Amino acid sequence: MAPMEGVTGYIYRNTHHAFFSGQDKIIDKYFTPFVVATYTRELKSRERIDILPENNRGLNGEMHVVPQILTNRSDEMLHMAGVMAGMGYREINLNLGCPVRTVTSKGKGSGFLQYPEALSRFLDEVYSELDRKAASGGETLCLSVKTRIGFENPEEAAALMRIFSQFPVSELIIHPRTTKEGYAGFPHVDVFADIFREYAGRMRLIYNGNIFNGHDYALITSLMPSLSGVMLGRGLISDPGLARFIRTGNAITAEELRTFCQALLDAYKVEYLSPGRGSAGEQVLVNRMKELWFYMGNLFSGSGSLAAGTKAPEGEKRPGVYGDFSLHIKNVRKAGNLRDYESAVRMLFANCPITGCADGLKDPS
Repeated sequence: MAPMEGVTGYIYRNTHHAFFSGQDKIIDKYFTPFVVATYTRELKSRERIDILPENNRGLNGEMHVVPQILTNRSDEMLHMAGVMAGMGYREINLNLGCPVRTVTSKGKGSGFLQYPEALSRFLDEVYSELDRKAASGGETLCLSVKTRIGFENPEEAAALMRIFSQFPVSELIIHPRTTKEGYAGFPHVDVFADIFREYAGRMRLIYNGNIFNGHDYALITSLMPSLSGVMLGRGLISDPGLARFIRTGNAITAEELRTFCQALLDAYKVEYLSPGRGSAGEQVLVNRMKELWFYMGNLFSGSGSLAAGTKAPEGEKRPGVYGDFSLHIKNVRKAGNLRDYESAVRMLFANCPITGCADGLKDPS
């Protein structure tokens, strides 16, 4: 599961794991939304809560969680690596993929890709120190990297790969879009395939980007059968049962989704409606659930496609099809309090069928 800021916090991870992964370990790894490494070297309280080991064990301790770190300074990275190691983590991830302007304008996330020489020095200092600590008897800490294929254009991928291949990156997770592209259009699957052909024998390469259904997964794995793995982001939030379907062919049902959403809501109620939070806590709770419905709405008939940006045909008003979906999802999204939200969700499930997410990838051939 990809890290998604404001979406895949520990409550979501634990609930998802209980419903759709569990002892079968359908999801190999859950990555946390990024922890910001700063000069103060202090974790924000919400970041600490999100990565505390006791909040990330799953039902029986079988959930594998990887903290992600956002920084462009090696000293900050190494300090945070020490904090994570002290908590018992044995793998951390460097965020070189976030395309949000407030992050990239500071030269962090995928903004760091603009400065290949500085990035190379950063990686050299970090990996050298991690190796030194391991050689001197300290804990071995693996560092994986999540990246994009460039800042301005895909042609930057070749130079970036020459940098990454110099270091013992435990896994290189590649989202084949540039920073400038954000999430627009289709990923450059052809660019990822070129990288795979050249580096698959030397590095563990993980594909990430626009896998919204089983067809998308089949396309990627047919092009690259020996791929080390895939990371699911928006597609997995849209369809929480997607990884299970890929593994077993068992698709999510409306009743499963309804029960999952209720369990999430109940868990968030404990978090946000504790004594002292009052109406402010209720609004945060409702907003958190509404954000999830931005993605989960893609499962329903008439939703169009988050991946391709398509819209439902105009004029369709048949029961349970496009017109009803537009009405009910609009009511979910405009709900201003918990009562209205719960009512709107009940009506959505009562009137709209699940049809599955539209394809997110285009065959490069």
